[in-house]
Amino acid sequence: QSLPSQQAQQEVASLRQQVAALQADRQAAAGLREQLVEARAAAAAAQARVAETEGTAQQLRQELAEARGTQESQSELAARSLGLAADFQRLWKRKLEVGGEPAPTRPRLEGEAAPG
Repeated sequence: QSLPSQQAQQEVASLRQQVAALQADRQAAAGLREQLVEARAAAAAAQARVAETEGTAQQLRQELAEARGTQESQSELAARSLGLAADFQRLWKRKLEVGGEPAPTRPRLEGEAAPG
């Protein structure tokens, strides 16, 4: 074989290696693109879960605030009830001290005598 023929064959072999390397690079790039698409889908799903979790957390905070408000309202009502009961007891005692007749717990029936 002549020298130019050998050089030509070497160039052809070199070009074939370069083509094979480029094809391998192209396949690797396609694989990376596929991984990128999957990663983007996973990131979008994660963002959706975060948004859902934040919405749930906000709803729970609102429910907790409402529950605390209800608890405070019930505490206020209980305190008022205790205050009214104490006032009633004090007034009842005062009435008995003054010598008044305690009010009947039910209406008297016709002809029923007053207690005492």
